[in-house]
Amino acid sequence: MRMRTLLVPVAAAATLFVAACTGAPGPEATPTPTPTTNGVEAMEPDAILGTAEEALTDAESVHVSGTIVEGDETFTLDLTYAGSNITGTVEVFGVAVEIRKLGNDMYVKPADLSVFAQFLTPEQQVLLPLAQGKWVKVNAGLAAGFLPGAPLSVDQFTVHAPPLEKGDVTEVDGTEAITVTDAEGKSFAVAIVGEPYLLESSHEGNTLTFSDYDESVTVEAPAEADVVDFLQLLGLG
Repeated sequence: MRMRTLLVPVAAAATLFVAACTGAPGPEATPTPTPTTNGVEAMEPDAILGTAEEALTDAESVHVSGTIVEGDETFTLDLTYAGSNITGTVEVFGVAVEIRKLGNDMYVKPADLSVFAQFLTPEQQVLLPLAQGKWVKVNAGLAAGFLPGAPLSVDQFTVHAPPLEKGDVTEVDGTEAITVTDAEGKSFAVAIVGEPYLLESSHEGNTLTFSDYDESVTVEAPAEADVVDFLQLLGLG
């Protein structure tokens, strides 16, 4: 009886050995599916835009280009934001203006100084030729009045009128995105693959694109000899 008892496990082991040698299929582990999106498309619209705003403000840098409407005016942007710094150009009232912002200091160099004239008294306008060909240094807060079409921080790009409504999945420059639209018809396209970055915003035919996230960007102040302090120029500094 003992001999027969021993034969049972031996036979079972032999069967397993033969199956292994002959390549017979055995039980397979179920593979874990790889997520194909970052999941924001399943969120509520407020959460989608909130997530995009967080990713936008946390990014080391982002390039923003296109057109934006402020009141009755349309402005063209070609700006790179790197933390609290900005570099690039903005077209304001039909005049191209180079911009460099470092913290609270803004340096602007308009192609035509007339862009400043409308904000100055006749006595102050007489002094404008002294700034010809120079970078004009102003406080960033004051610059907002001269350059209303140039947001000074990236969180301004996600300002919206509630409520938000979630739209369909679309594609922006080859990247899948989910859209949300606010009460005034402004739409935001947020990437659903990789980081949930804001890729595009549009309103009334004007579109801004957001690209080159986290690129290495250095913004330097112009040479001191090429700078005119605006308030000192006007006798206000």
